[in-house]
Amino acid sequence: MSTKLSALSNLQQRLIVGVLGAALFIGGIIFSEWTFFILFLGLTVLGTLEFYKLSEVAGIKPNKVYGTLMAAGVFIAVFLIDKEYMPAELLYLLLPALFLIFVLELYRKEPQPFTNISFTILGVLYIAVPFSLLQLLGYLEGEYRWQLSWGLCC
Repeated sequence: MSTKLSALSNLQQRLIVGVLGAALFIGGIIFSEWTFFILFLGLTVLGTLEFYKLSEVAGIKPNKVYGTLMAAGVFIAVFLIDKEYMPAELLYLLLPALFLIFVLELYRKEPQPFTNISFTILGVLYIAVPFSLLQLLGYLEGEYRWQLSWGLCC
């Protein structure tokens, strides 16, 4: 399969991947709330890792593992609270988890610790929070309706 794909031009390869990606994206939003959850959880994790990789290019060393886990945790917590599988009061646990970034940075011995801390937190706020709010948009009327999320995404 890879030899057939490599025989195509760069534009043709990008077109095939784009069409398949769009079909996956559209199907993930429309099919069910769980496929929407899995799709955007994956996008949250990949987006956070990409943000941290771009930060490292600039010489900043955020805590990638903890930041990615925290971003995924925020997204999962908002989903479970919205589905009423978890009480909303558990969101208060995010505050101690936020301060754990400071403690973890003490033991990393990296230069520019405050810059590293700020970019670790920024990755969570910049990627996970908007995706979590997008997820809440699908539940505005009490049950999952893909039309609102679809209208904002596409």
